Order: sequence, then C-alpha cells, then structure tokens
Amino acid sequence: MTITSLGESLLANILCAAIISAASQIRIKWVKSRKKLDPRSVKASFLWILGPWILSNVINVLWISYKSPPIANGNSLINTISIVSVPLISSVLCFWIIWRQLDEFWRVGIYGADVQVQQGIDYERALSICKESLSFMGTGARKLTEQSNFHATLSNCRRDKPIRFLLSKPTDPMLREAARNARKPEYEYVNNVTDSLQILSRLKLQQGLNIEVRFYPESSAYLPIFRLMIIDDAVCLLSYNYFGEVGEGRQLPQLHIARPSAAAGSVKYTFFYPLEGYFEWLWKLAEKDKWDFKEFI
Repeated sequence: MTITSLGESLLANILCAAIISAASQIRIKWVKSRKKLDPRSVKASFLWILGPWILSNVINVLWISYKSPPIANGNSLINTISIVSVPLISSVLCFWIIWRQLDEFWRVGIYGADVQVQQGIDYERALSICKESLSFMGTGARKLTEQSNFHATLSNCRRDKPIRFLLSKPTDPMLREAARNARKPEYEYVNNVTDSLQILSRLKLQQGLNIEVRFYPESSAYLPIFRLMIIDDAVCLLSYNYFGEVGEGRQLPQLHIARPSAAAGSVKYTFFYPLEGYFEWLWKLAEKDKWDFKEFI
C-alpha cells in the first residue's frame, strides 16, 4: 500500500510536470510562429499553463481520494504527501515558467510599472530613492518642487555633479493652450512653472546647490511628450504628458527602467540606454537656453 501510493504520487508528478512543460513549449512556439501576432493575445496565452495546472491538480486530488478514502492508522501521512506533492511541484514549475517570462523584461531593463503614478512610485517616493544625482525632464517640475522632501533630496545630492532640470519656458504659448484645453485658467500652467523656478532659484542662489535649468525650444512645433526622471544614473522613471487631460499627470501610467549591474551585461541592450541618450540629446540642444535663475522671478 505504501509503495503503491508513493509510486502513484511519483507518476502523477511526472505526468503533471510533462503536461505543464509541454503546454509552456507550445505557448512559446505559438507566440514566436505568429507572423501577425497581436501583443495583446500574449497575456491570454498564459491560460495554456494555468489550465493544465488546475486540471492536473484537480485530477490528482480526485484520484488520491478515490484510491485512498479517509484512512486511519499510519497511511494518513502517505495520503497527505500524495495529495500535496502534485500541487507543490506543479506550482514550483509554473513559478519557474513565469519567472522566465519576467526575466525577459528585467534583462531589457523594465523592472516594473504603475497603472497610475499616484498609486505607485509617486513623486515623493521617487525623490526618496534619490541619493546622489537627479536629472529631470518635464513641463515645469511643479509636482516635484511641491513635495515636502524636495529640498532635503537635492541637498543630499553630490555637489560635484549638477542637478539638471529640462523644463518648458514660462513664455511658451503651449502652456496657455494646454491650460485652456484642460478647462483651467489660462495662466495656471505658466504660474506653476514660475513657482517651480522660484523654488529652484532660492535653492541655487541662497542655498548654493549645484542646480542647472535649461528650457525646451519655444516653438509650437515642439512638445515635451515624455517625462523622464533619471535617479542616481541608475533608475529612470518614464511617464508622459497628456496636455489638456484633467489630473495633471498623476493618473497616467509609468514605467520603471533600471541600468543593469556590471555583471548583468551591457547597458546598450536595455531601454535605459536610449532613454538616457534621449535626455542627453535634448539637454545639449537646450545649451543656448540655459536659465540664469533670475529671469521670470
């Protein structure tokens, strides 16, 4: 009885592992073979793994219950092992399969996402991550400068490396147009940018922090679509501007991009590389639009 039960349990585990592994391989081949694969269908393809996992566990429990109804004496331990082993081993196998899928995101630098900024790494939490350096690209940085830990964060940054802000110039007509589209007072966004500049000016001129501010080209043909926050040259929080949208960006999604460690591989094969390069490119283009920390104040 004992040997038979253990043998059946071992066989059940082997069959379960084979079924889930086969389902995983079929899923991978199906995804790669589709010439017109809709990325949205990849999420549903995980049901190919979930389905066999549930089915194999249900069959295992029913089979053990049928072969070994409630038993007294010393066979209860064997029954427990037989019933628990398949769900445990199959769960570990499913976890490994999902881990491999997630590893593909991690290897290209995508470590997480927020459905809404305000529900994830919001502006206060983002500042709390910063220990050495900060480069920000956005409209006016108002959502950063209004945080209670903004001053402390900038004060803790390295003094030998500038804290960089690439912002919209307060005179840019795009700010007034965006305010009108959002059904706000025409100069509300202009005032928000000016308020941020006043805070940055005080930190620069009175506190002596190593801050540098540059402005986007003042042109109706250019819009600062993306919002980037590069923290300690290692983490990039990526969101975007939706001008005219009520909520001022807090309800928009956000990606967490990370620079790989030296042992993990080249940064060129991650999304951190182009995002960092994009910021540096725009920063150099804005060379002629350096702010003197006195204008607009």
